[in-house]
Amino acid sequence: SFHPSQGYLAKRLVHMWGKDGKTFVIMACCAVLGAGRYIAYYTESLIVIYATFLFIINALGTMNTVITADTGAIAPSNEVGGLFGILEASQSAAGMVGPF
Repeated sequence: SFHPSQGYLAKRLVHMWGKDGKTFVIMACCAVLGAGRYIAYYTESLIVIYATFLFIINALGTMNTVITADTGAIAPSNEVGGLFGILEASQSAAGMVGPF
């Protein structure tokens, strides 16, 4: 479900709220990520866990698409690769350190 969120859902949400709504889309995705993880970790139903992770994965894919598109637009073309490298490294570090 990660690919549909990047190709379809992100495009629809940004188009629906316009260019100024990108901040709202990112904030909404963060809220879904936070609430979804809370629900998934404190429920005992496997169906609820899978349904919650469907929303989490779609929110993460949408947020990554919006952030990547905006980052590519603000950085000079000769520095985009380095900027994405830093973003990927920080995302990986947060994924390793975050659970602790």
